[in-house]
Amino acid sequence: MDNKFRMTPPPSGDIKMPVVPTFETEVLPNGAMLHVMPGGNQSIVKIEINVAAGSLRTSRALIASSTAELLSEGTEFHTAQEMAEALDFYGAYTWPKSSITRASVSSLCVERDLKHIVELVNEIIRHPAFPDEEVELYKAQEIQNFDMKMLKTPYLASRAMLHALYAPGCRYGRVARHEDYDNLTPQALRDFHAEAYRPNVAHIFVSGRPSDDDIRFIAETFGTTDWQPGPTWEIPGPEYNKTSSRTMIEFDGEQTSVRVFRPIFNRSHPDMLPFGMANAALGGYFGARISQNLRERLGLTYGAYSTLNVNKFRGVHSISTEVKTGSHEQVVREIFNDMERLASECITDREMETLRGFMKGEMLHYFDSVLTSADTVAAFMLEDVNMDYVNDYYRIASDISKEEIRQMAAKWLVAGEYSVVCVGKGVGGE
Repeated sequence: MDNKFRMTPPPSGDIKMPVVPTFETEVLPNGAMLHVMPGGNQSIVKIEINVAAGSLRTSRALIASSTAELLSEGTEFHTAQEMAEALDFYGAYTWPKSSITRASVSSLCVERDLKHIVELVNEIIRHPAFPDEEVELYKAQEIQNFDMKMLKTPYLASRAMLHALYAPGCRYGRVARHEDYDNLTPQALRDFHAEAYRPNVAHIFVSGRPSDDDIRFIAETFGTTDWQPGPTWEIPGPEYNKTSSRTMIEFDGEQTSVRVFRPIFNRSHPDMLPFGMANAALGGYFGARISQNLRERLGLTYGAYSTLNVNKFRGVHSISTEVKTGSHEQVVREIFNDMERLASECITDREMETLRGFMKGEMLHYFDSVLTSADTVAAFMLEDVNMDYVNDYYRIASDISKEEIRQMAAKWLVAGEYSVVCVGKGVGGE
């Protein structure tokens, strides 16, 4: 066989902006919001019940996440085993999820079984029992996991980073302690569920191939007025520490974890998308600057990445890597050198071409099917992100200049405004 065809890459072309679908939205009688996005070629349906029941809503650590995790572990009508067997019988993949702002239960099933799954998910969301024995088993497993994580430098570095970022008492910086597991009780979970899992803070997202009859059934099931609204709740904003810091934690691990980070603007800031390009050039993908330097040139890490996380209040820019023991000081210097170089010199034409392709290609992943499109649009809705975001994203990715990227780096990649955390053997201590 002639190998020339395998050695010749396919022709390149411009990545087009994806079509952004929309949900059809209905307000149900009890205040819950039903959003439907039909589409796809397979007879499958995903349903997600999403409520404002994240960790920021409670003053106690672990309550929100534990409530979400234990929703299906026994209800008023089924034991944990019976519920698991019922979901398995229909071949439904069902999972909980929780974050600092919200919690959800999602299920993926074939359309013919959807009504049965809706009944079970409704029971999970509205009628969990939090049996004593299931809570105790969960606590024992989570304490074991916690003990294991406390032996790993990445987890310790993440905890130290939160402590350095947020002011004392700020819920954004709260981390779990052993005593928090000891104080985790079934009644505490029941009380939180009764307060937070209410229809007026609930969004029901349905995507795939539901029938009109399925949609009516979902609306009747989750819109019933015997599911009563609860208190309203506003997401609190974070309070950051006012100065940068340097934290060195001695720990006898096999590697050293390095975190370099700073508070930054919110998602409505005009620099968000342009700086997102600068962030990607610095460390947003495997072949970016810090990865090339620390991994390919110096051989100090398997990978290094920079991340821009923003919300409606304010965000965080961070660089994370796990490095060879004893190299942390060199690594921190190299990170700041890469930041300075990006701020003082324009990236190359080749970097610019790769960066444009990477940024556009990343967005395509979020719209490659009706289910992933629904997840993306749902996230936009819950975070109050304008749907023009995708148009703006593609415009910036297509039109931004190398000089504009340099200016964004010079404006925000200021070494004196970044804090540093290093956890590992030989880093010293404070």
